[in-house]
Amino acid sequence: MENLSLMDNYVINTPRMKSVIIMGGSGGSGRSTCAKQLGEITGLKNISGGFRKLAMELGFGKYDLHTNQRILLESELVEFQNQYAPLHPEVDLKLDADLFVEAQRGNVIIESTTLGPISKRLNLQFIRVWIDASEEERINRIIKRELTKNNIVTGKEVKAILGKRIEDNQKRYLALYGFDYTDIDAYYEFNFDTTEIEESAMGSILLEKLIENEFWTNVG
Repeated sequence: MENLSLMDNYVINTPRMKSVIIMGGSGGSGRSTCAKQLGEITGLKNISGGFRKLAMELGFGKYDLHTNQRILLESELVEFQNQYAPLHPEVDLKLDADLFVEAQRGNVIIESTTLGPISKRLNLQFIRVWIDASEEERINRIIKRELTKNNIVTGKEVKAILGKRIEDNQKRYLALYGFDYTDIDAYYEFNFDTTEIEESAMGSILLEKLIENEFWTNVG
C-alpha cells in the first residue's frame, strides 16, 4: 500500500463515529505495538488505558537507578490488580470515564480492556479490535520485556502471572460492569493474531486487514 501516512486517504466506513478504534488484548499480545504503529501510520491519537501508569503513581513498582524512572514488573501489576484495585473501584471507573471522554472527541486509538465491551453494550459505532497471539508467543514476549527491566523470569512463572491477571480482571469487571471481558466474539468485530507477524510490521498489516474487511476504506 502507498501513502499510508496520509490520513486524508483513509476514512472510516459510515456510520462509524469520527475514527474511533478501541483496541483490546491480553498481556504480550502486541496490543501497544499495534496501537502505536497504527497511530503513526494514520495520524490518529494513541491513548493507553493508563492502568500501569496509575499503579506506579500509587507507589507500586520501583525506581530503576539506571534510567531514574519507576518501573512496574508483571508480578507487581498482578499485585495491584489483586490487592488494591478490587478495594478501590473508583480506580477503574475514573480511568474508563476519562477514556470515554477521549472517545467522544474522536480520531483516536484507545488501548483498553473494558471500553470494547462497554461501547458494544451501548451500541456505539466504534471499531473494536482484539489483538491476540498464542500463549507461547505472549509468554516469550513478556520474558523479553521483563529482561529489559533486569528481571529474569521463567516461562512457568509468566504463564502463572498471565493466568492470574485474566482471573483477577474477570472477577473485577464482572463485579463492576456485569460482563466477561474475555468473551471476544460478543464484544469485538475483528480479531487480529500477531503470533507470526514481525513486530515492525504489526501496524501496517493490521491496517491492511481492516481495509480488506471493510472497516477502513481507501478513498485515495
